[in-house]
Amino acid sequence: MKRRILFIHKTQFGYHTNSFMHCYYLRDKYDISYLCFDSGKKKIGMDGIKIIYISSGGYYFIRGIRFMIYSLFRSFFFRGIIFVFYFPGSEWYKKLLPLKKMILDIRTGGVCFNLSENLKFNLKLTKTALLYDHITVLAKGLADKLKLPPYKTTIVPLGANPVSKIKKRLDTLRLFYIGTLSDRNIEKTIYGLSKFVELHRNIKITYDIVGDGYYNEVEKFKKLSDRLGLQDIVKIHGSIPYTKTKPFFDNCNIGVSFVPISDAQEYQPITKTYEYIMSGIYTIATATYENKRVINEQNGIVIKDSSDDFCRALTYISENREKISMLNISNTLTEYKWSNIVNNTLYPLLTKLEKEWF
Repeated sequence: MKRRILFIHKTQFGYHTNSFMHCYYLRDKYDISYLCFDSGKKKIGMDGIKIIYISSGGYYFIRGIRFMIYSLFRSFFFRGIIFVFYFPGSEWYKKLLPLKKMILDIRTGGVCFNLSENLKFNLKLTKTALLYDHITVLAKGLADKLKLPPYKTTIVPLGANPVSKIKKRLDTLRLFYIGTLSDRNIEKTIYGLSKFVELHRNIKITYDIVGDGYYNEVEKFKKLSDRLGLQDIVKIHGSIPYTKTKPFFDNCNIGVSFVPISDAQEYQPITKTYEYIMSGIYTIATATYENKRVINEQNGIVIKDSSDDFCRALTYISENREKISMLNISNTLTEYKWSNIVNNTLYPLLTKLEKEWF
């Protein structure tokens, strides 16, 4: 008989990569239930996974109470490991069901620009985590920042899978950014590109930007590109479903992983950094602690979060195209493939906890 695990996540199944991959690679080993909101999006199923939907209709407070009551009821009668992906209010599972063995998963700390808000969020995270029997967190730097107790904390890193398997060449420079356009200072990459084009008019270069933001960034960046004379070089595509982004990963050869270098972002691994590299894409990444940990001379270059440094990175790449080997980039982060993370880190942890708990 298979062992049992209950995942509790407010995000609808299939729309959160980490939980989706946990289920995918554990489904042959566990009888898995996944409890989540029905947010009205297209339902995504998976063989071997029992998905329990809770209506997200009504006012914010009402649907929050509904989710909590129903998930507490399910948890009370559940026999097996209960795995909760953190959300505000998740402390109540352990307060109301203290004898149930539960894991809390933390994917992010406070990442907004307001320092006091980040501090409050992180303090809440820590207080909630201390209630749980075990904690998984995606980076040691984040665990240290939150002051999580090492004896009951396990690092389960951010994972990724190759989006593209096409071998890349640096014949021309084809840049690609994917992600949110809010609070990332992506305009600095456009200014940096403009400086590069002024200095190297003979070098063919393009820049595809996929994503959207909260402050009408798509139109702002289009106008900025036009004003800088980059309308034929920079293409702002707006939001595109992730399932339709593969052509960009196939075509581009330089990935842009640009986030502000700040205390909030320092220990936050960036998904796109991993996806670019695993897809064989040379990566320009701002020099946060987590980016510096995975970027090396084989797979990319780290820079300051400035337009001048972005320009310098492009210059370096253009002048060293013959020296950069595009063939081995995807092999530099194989340990971060989802199959390796789940099979080599998460599954052994679950096995160990089962022996201790049951």
